This record gives sequence, C-alpha cells and structure tokens, in this order.
Amino acid sequence: WRLVSSLIYQESRFTENPQSYSGAFGIMQMMPGTAMRVGVNYNSSIEEQIKGGIKLLYMTDTSFAKYIENKTERQKVVIAAYNIGTPHFYDAFELAIKYKKVPLTYNTVMECLRCKTNPMYYNDPAVKYGYINPWYVERFVREIYARYNAYCAVFQE
Repeated sequence: WRLVSSLIYQESRFTENPQSYSGAFGIMQMMPGTAMRVGVNYNSSIEEQIKGGIKLLYMTDTSFAKYIENKTERQKVVIAAYNIGTPHFYDAFELAIKYKKVPLTYNTVMECLRCKTNPMYYNDPAVKYGYINPWYVERFVREIYARYNAYCAVFQE
C-alpha cells in the first residue's frame, strides 16, 4: 500500500479529478486505452480507479516475471512501465537478451531502454516499438522509491 500510495502521490498528488495534457486522467493518471483494459473510465470512482491501477500493476508484474526473476528488481521496472507503458520495455528485454545482458535487473533494463535513443538500436530487428527517450522515467522511479522508503520508515506494519 505504501508503494501504491507513493505512485498515486507522484501521479496526481491525491487530487480527485486531474487530467494531464496527454489525456491521462484520475487519481492514478491512466491513459484512456489503458484504463479501459482494466475497467476504468472517466466516471469511475476513486476506489475503482485505484483498483484498476493495482490491477494494471499486477498484470504488468505478471507479464514481466518471465524476463526478470528478482521481485524487487522487477517491481522497479513495473513502476517505470506504469509511466511510459509496457511496449518499450519488451523492446528493452529483447535487446538485453540479444546482447547477453542477463540476468535482467532494473539498471540493465533502463540501460537498454536508453539505447532506444540511438538509431542502431531502435532500428534493430529485435525492436518493435521504435524510438523513445526515457530520461524522465528514471526520475519518476527514483522519486517514487524515495517517497516509498520514507513511508516505510514512518508507517511500519
């Protein structure tokens, strides 16, 4: 719950009905297509939005499990994918496997994701989703985990 709370704070500052310039909406700031996949829309309650966001995190974690065995490392990648979507991460996984950068960790995946700013990599046959510059994703994850760690220090189970 602390990690989800940190994610919500990062996305919406717990504001009830925000909408971003890119079209993301609600407390979990989901894009409409993504929200629809988890049963959420503009009229969904905050509770439904949070349940949808958790469902999305679970689905992403489950699909990434075959690539990243370590749960802690995978969790960071899942949070990063929440920000920019899963497709570019599948490209990063394929690049990591192709260039034998295994086992996959958060740092390895982010390194491969950063490679997608270079035509040599985003034009590679292993890459299906093309160019991306993920400079903001690492900051997104870093800020969420800094807050999460603070929440863990204050709100112990």
